[in-house]
Amino acid sequence: MDFSSLLESLRVSPVLALALFVLLLLIASVQLSTRVTHFYPSTLELCSLYGKLLVSPLYKTWRWKSKLRRDMRLDPNLAFKLPFAADPMNVQQYVQMCGLQGKVEAEDLPFAYVASSFLYPTVCLLSQRRYLFPVLGGIHVHNYFRWEPLKMQQKYEGLLKVQETVKFTRKGAEVTFPQVLLNEQGREVWRSTTTVLVPCRNPPQDPSTSIGAEAVPTKRMGLVDECRSQGLKVVLVRERAFKTAADTGRRFAAVVKDYNPIHLFTWSARLFGFRRAICHGMYVGALALEEALDAWRAEGGEATTVMEADVKFIRPCFVGNGFVVKIWRVEDKAAEAGKRLVVMVAQQGKEDTVHMQATVQAAREERR
Repeated sequence: MDFSSLLESLRVSPVLALALFVLLLLIASVQLSTRVTHFYPSTLELCSLYGKLLVSPLYKTWRWKSKLRRDMRLDPNLAFKLPFAADPMNVQQYVQMCGLQGKVEAEDLPFAYVASSFLYPTVCLLSQRRYLFPVLGGIHVHNYFRWEPLKMQQKYEGLLKVQETVKFTRKGAEVTFPQVLLNEQGREVWRSTTTVLVPCRNPPQDPSTSIGAEAVPTKRMGLVDECRSQGLKVVLVRERAFKTAADTGRRFAAVVKDYNPIHLFTWSARLFGFRRAICHGMYVGALALEEALDAWRAEGGEATTVMEADVKFIRPCFVGNGFVVKIWRVEDKAAEAGKRLVVMVAQQGKEDTVHMQATVQAAREERR
């Protein structure tokens, strides 16, 4: 029985299956350590990892919220360096899950796939005692990507480091993880800076920032409106609707090995304050950004260009809901190629509910 089959048993009989499942996880967590050694885990390694996460209050400081302070720093030695060679079968599963057939050449490696591949070793790293915060229930809020075309058969080296500084917002603590992929010559070919929100009440307040008690929230201007306010020409070039199924979170989790409970079932998501299971940020992000890259090529953009994308996840997308991806071309002389794309993901039939916004463009010279 694989990990996905275990999950489906939880859906059929949550109470009994969960008890058996937790027992299996606890046993496995004793048998295996969760040292970061590779990118592709076995079923037993996944059981070990999530068993360790379930019992983490026993070996981590359960009163972690009492240790929060504005000037806190995380352990600078939380990092790993691992060889990365793409698993062709896993890549094919990812391509099918995200509907990328025909958009990605057989020998190419989707750039967003690399971000998903980092999930398992990253969670292993964060399960260690030295990382103060809980892992389960964390919410993906931001990504910066910079990449050049990647090839399936090439071998790379993956690096990840937990940023020492912690940013506090009204909703909790934001932790950032820089991730890098190097080619065989040691040159950086892919970079991601991922930010995750750890929800908590009454985080430390800093009077010099917007999270001070006297601060009043203001409505954020959308990227398209922001461009128009600057006098830039904005043209809608693509619009596409997507529909998610009730098991989308579980199916994507089976591919990328991210079994955060907020993505799996209604009952497990409610444990972390969500009324229903939510889609993985990188599932919605992959669909939207690959659509944007397809639009970039259709607009005459070079497929070999070094690209960058800045992605903000604003509201969760619940599994079972539909969403619409809209892409605008912005004529901007300040951009590297004289243009950039603005991407918006909104709830289908309710487009004032925005899930994600992003900009996609040729990488600026100073960042190459």
